Amino acid sequence: MRRKRLIGIGIIIGIGITWALFTALVVWGLVNGERRTTELGELALERLLGVQRTQLDMVFQRIEQDLMEEAAFVSEHDSLSDEALISRWAPVLESDWTIRSICLASEGGEESELARGENTWRFTSTVGSIGTGLPLVTEWPLQADRSTSRTHIGEGVLDPRRASWFGQALEDHGVGPTWSMTSVGKDSIAELQLSRLVRARADHGPYRVVRISLYPAELVRSLGPPPATYGALYLGSDGRSWCRADTGSRSLAEQAALAQWSLGKRRDPFTLHNGEQDWMARIVPYTVNGTQFYIGAVIRTDALEEWTHGERLALWVAAALLLLLGVLLTWSFLRNRRTDRRVRRQEKRSRTQEQKLAKALGEREILDREVHHRVKNNLQVVSSLLNLQAERIQDVAARREFIRGKRRIDSMALVHHKLYAQQDLRAIDLRLFLSQVASAMKAMFEPGSRSVSHSVDTADITTNADTSIQLGIILCELMANCYQHAFPYVTGGHVDIIVRKAEDDLYRMTVKDNGKGLDRDPANRGTELGLELVEALAEQIDGGVETLTADGTKVEVTFRMQGEAKVNTL
Repeated sequence: MRRKRLIGIGIIIGIGITWALFTALVVWGLVNGERRTTELGELALERLLGVQRTQLDMVFQRIEQDLMEEAAFVSEHDSLSDEALISRWAPVLESDWTIRSICLASEGGEESELARGENTWRFTSTVGSIGTGLPLVTEWPLQADRSTSRTHIGEGVLDPRRASWFGQALEDHGVGPTWSMTSVGKDSIAELQLSRLVRARADHGPYRVVRISLYPAELVRSLGPPPATYGALYLGSDGRSWCRADTGSRSLAEQAALAQWSLGKRRDPFTLHNGEQDWMARIVPYTVNGTQFYIGAVIRTDALEEWTHGERLALWVAAALLLLLGVLLTWSFLRNRRTDRRVRRQEKRSRTQEQKLAKALGEREILDREVHHRVKNNLQVVSSLLNLQAERIQDVAARREFIRGKRRIDSMALVHHKLYAQQDLRAIDLRLFLSQVASAMKAMFEPGSRSVSHSVDTADITTNADTSIQLGIILCELMANCYQHAFPYVTGGHVDIIVRKAEDDLYRMTVKDNGKGLDRDPANRGTELGLELVEALAEQIDGGVETLTADGTKVEVTFRMQGEAKVNTL
């Protein structure tokens, strides 16, 4: 009862602790809802930035591949005519509208460039105009052939060697294509340029530089517009946007994010307010072939709150359920306290009765041991009297019978002596008890028993005192027969003592020796008398005896546990 009460209290305490933990988690979740929204925003921004990186990588790799193909084409020819360049470059510009122009420049300052405008093709060449640097410009409509072209002298002196892309191509010629960004004036449109050095096939031939130019705004437009709740920023190395500002709340948020970022160019996420909407933004560097640009993402926080709406609803439902559970726990605790008081009163009465019962059992245990001790002493007295009486008998046969009777009395005294030495008389370890009895019998028949060994196997069976006494006396009689008749030679032998569970509620004790076998000669009447005693003792424990004489002698004694015997088998 006490154990059940302790288990109940432990369960209630465990439930209470669990309830407190869940309540703390729910409260923490409700309090930290804004932090959760911020974490989701940071994850969303990181994912958007990853998408932007992937898209830009694909675009830049495609353009770099185009440049490498043009560089390979130029490398195969020491000189190229204007017609050859136009025929080569025009399909490239028509297939990719992000590319604005393709240019070929030499170390001597000559330059040939094909550019696509909004409505016209424009081919500019300074080849053969070294010294003057005045370009020769040819223009024709996009949708017409070159037969309608017109040619004129351009304004200004062009020298590609002064351009940043030309110098960077020379500096980074071992790395690969080089990205650069140029813009003229504060409000001019930036231009991305990708250049590559092309060496001549001859040892002392001139080197040339191939360049592809594109408008970043066209590049961004090719990526497609982001959803209404998201925004994307693409900035040059100077932090200026690649796109012109347009209308709409998203564009206004992008402008606000760019303005706030420009103050310190922070890399961690930050929040901003645009009218009635709240946004989160993050701008990080994006490096391609050693040139650093910037990409950024903007996301509306109300979209994040929609993501966490289910979580907040679940938290409120959990809070309501926890409140109900708290009420039930309180009611259960109060009810359990009333039950505990009744249980304690009952336990107090039970403890009093247990103490009285334990005292009675202890007294009974002492009395049982005292009885066995006194029986042993009385049997020893009887044995001593028989021994004195045997010394007075002159007839050898009569004296031998007295000695046999005395030996049986000694065996009974031995059984009682080993019995009251056991720790628990209600559950006697049969293996330990029979081993002690067998060892004592061996000592009783020394020196003839020294060459005979024995083993005991009871499969962890336990018995009470009544059954143990009968089995002990039976074993003494059978061991005595073994030592007296089974091993007449000095070679000795072995005796196996085995106890097993038999059918129904019966058990079987087997005593088997590897001696000469049972001799039915009338001269061995002592042996027959011993077996008759064994049969009589087996009947007292509701059993019987079966004797087999193949390969020695095997005696099987079946018996039934007496009283409240119990069995423990592994």
